[in-house]
Amino acid sequence: MLIATMIASFLTLGPVQAFGVFQAHLSSEDAVRDGLLRPQQIQEKSLIALIGSLANGGIVALFGIWFVPKLPWIGSNIKYVCLAGSLLMSFSMAIGMASTELWHLLLSEGLAFGVGSGIVANTLPSILPEYFSTKSGLAQGFVAAAGGMGGVFYSKLGDVLLTQRTQTAFLMFSLVGLYLSIFSTLLAQPARNVSRRKTTMVDWSTLKNPSFCLFMVVNLLVPLTLRTPTSFGPIFGKSMGLSPSKAASIHAWMSLVGIPTRLVVGTMADKAGHQNTCLLMTALCAATVLVIWLPAALTGNQTMWTVFMMGWGLINGTFLQLINSVGQRLFGPELYYSYNGTFTSLRGLGFVMGGPLAGALLRHKTERMEPRQFLPVIVCTGLAMLASTVSLVYVRILDAKKQGWKWAR
Repeated sequence: MLIATMIASFLTLGPVQAFGVFQAHLSSEDAVRDGLLRPQQIQEKSLIALIGSLANGGIVALFGIWFVPKLPWIGSNIKYVCLAGSLLMSFSMAIGMASTELWHLLLSEGLAFGVGSGIVANTLPSILPEYFSTKSGLAQGFVAAAGGMGGVFYSKLGDVLLTQRTQTAFLMFSLVGLYLSIFSTLLAQPARNVSRRKTTMVDWSTLKNPSFCLFMVVNLLVPLTLRTPTSFGPIFGKSMGLSPSKAASIHAWMSLVGIPTRLVVGTMADKAGHQNTCLLMTALCAATVLVIWLPAALTGNQTMWTVFMMGWGLINGTFLQLINSVGQRLFGPELYYSYNGTFTSLRGLGFVMGGPLAGALLRHKTERMEPRQFLPVIVCTGLAMLASTVSLVYVRILDAKKQGWKWAR
C-alpha cells in the first residue's frame, strides 16, 4: 500500500510541483513556436494558471463531500478506480500534443488530467493512515518525498524537452505515467473495516463543532495559496532577470531539498504529534512568505529569492503530508471519512481557485514582468497562511480542553 501511494504521489504531485516550469513555457514565445498557442494567448496569465489549478486534482476533490465517505464501500474495487484515473492522466498528456488553442490545453492538460489526478490523489492518500497506526507520519513522509522526487523529475526533464519541442515532453510524460500506473494499481489496497463507521456526508449540526469549523478554514485557505510559489516561481524568477533555464533549475532544486525533509517531518510528527508539527510548519510557511519572499520582491534581490525557494521546498509539502492524519486523530476513525469528505471538497475549491486568483492579482498581463507586480499575490499568500496558523492554534487549544493537555498531539 505504501509503495502504491508513493507511485501515485510521484505521478500526481510531481506535475503539479513542476507546473511553474510549464507555466513559464506557455507564457513565452516558445509555445507559439510549437503551435500550442496563438501569440495573444500567451498573455492570458489567469487562464494559463487555471490549467495548473485544474490539473492538481482539485476538480475531483470538490466532490469529496460525497465520495470520500464512500471509500470504505469500494473495497477491493479501489484498484479499478485507480487504474481508471491513471489511464486518464496518461491519455490527457497524449492528446495534449494535438493542442493548438489555449482551450485545448485547458481541456486536456487541465480538466482531463485533473480528473484523473484527482481520482488517484483523493483515494489512496486518504486510506493510507489506517495502515500505519504508530508510524503514520513517517509513512506519509515517504509518500510526500515521492511527490518531491516527481517534482524534480518533471521539472528537469520538462526543462530539457520543452526547449526542443513541447509535444515531445507531453509524449514522454504520457509514457512514464502509463508505465508506473500499472504498478500502483496492482499494489493498491482497500480501506480497512471499522465498526460503526459513519459513511454519510456531514449534516448541518456538525457546524456547531468549533474545531470542525476552524479546520474547514485551514483546509480552504492553505490550498488556496499553497501552490502559488511553485506555480508562479519561474515567472517571478524571470521578472528578476533570471534566465528560463536558471529559474527552472531553482524550481527543481526546491523540490529536491524537500525530499529528505519529508522523512524528518514525518518522524517528528510521530514523536511530537501530528497537530503540533502541522501547526509549526504552517507558521513557518507564513513567516517564510512575509519575511523572505516579500522583501525579495521589494528589493529585487535574487539571492533572497533563491533562499525563499529553498526554504519553501523544505516546508511546503508538509500540509498535504499531515492533514489527513491530523483529521483522523482529531475527530476519530469513526468520523474520519465523513468529515474528511468535507475537508477534501474545501481543499479542492482552494486548489481550483488558487491559480486563477493569483493570476488575477498580477497587475499587468505583459510577458515582461517586474518583481513588485507580484506584491498583491505575495501578501495574499502570507495572510492566508497566517490566518491558517491562528486557526490551527485555536484547534489545538480546543482539543486540549476536550482531551486534556498532552504535549504530543
